[in-house]
Amino acid sequence: AEAPPQPGAAWTPPLVVVVGALYPGAGATFAALALARQLHDLGVPHAVIEPPAPQAELSALLFADKNAPPAYRCYNAAGQGGRPDERPWADGHTLWLPAEEPASGAGEAQLDAGGWLKLFHAVRRPVCIVDVGAQWEHPAVRELLETATDVVYAVDPFAHKLELPATRRRLRQLEAWLAPGRRLHCFAVKALQTPQTEAWLRLLPQRPACLLPAVDLAALADAGWQGRLPHDMPAVRDALREAMLPWLRRWLPDEVSPARRERNRLGPATKLLRLFQSNK
Repeated sequence: AEAPPQPGAAWTPPLVVVVGALYPGAGATFAALALARQLHDLGVPHAVIEPPAPQAELSALLFADKNAPPAYRCYNAAGQGGRPDERPWADGHTLWLPAEEPASGAGEAQLDAGGWLKLFHAVRRPVCIVDVGAQWEHPAVRELLETATDVVYAVDPFAHKLELPATRRRLRQLEAWLAPGRRLHCFAVKALQTPQTEAWLRLLPQRPACLLPAVDLAALADAGWQGRLPHDMPAVRDALREAMLPWLRRWLPDEVSPARRERNRLGPATKLLRLFQSNK
């Protein structure tokens, strides 16, 4: 895996991608992890961060007992000061930063916009993905949105949920969040190949950036029993790559894409030589 920048190196603020569900159960976590695994495959260093909000589950989802470094401490644990553990929990190009539930009777550790920036600075990855689930109103999430460059909202094929008053209110809030330098993306999750699919897509607030295919429930359960993410099963990984790669190529800046950095580094003579060799 590519080594993170050294502490003394100049810091460039990352792309901060908030991934949330337009309504509960739409598939935000699945979308966030899909984005992470595809960035890993592209060689783009990134972090996946769980905000300090109730129902923290990323540690369990990642089978922390088996996969986390020994005695690993979450960034929001008492005494961590909102900083990552010195023993990074890394998987290839992915840095995992789960949150922990506050102890009974203890107040939640809160992050304001400055606290989020300090965390991103400590992480030092060009892309930071924050999975907020449906907890848009949590104070830490509201502060996070002040620092975000991108918001991805997940929707699923249950079209009636688009008519809920809370959904309409959330959309208005996201549209109000938009400003120069901020981008809003729709991910259609659990997408099915049915005659109704195109009608469903026309109902969405914007054309989806990606259609993430539905994963068979048996495959999801089987992945869990194997102690792995469903995204790491070859058939699922391949389907997600096909679904996401066109958008990723449009969205990723050249400077964070290793393949593009290499192309840009090559001089005209080297490029012509490679083109000549490829045509031989």
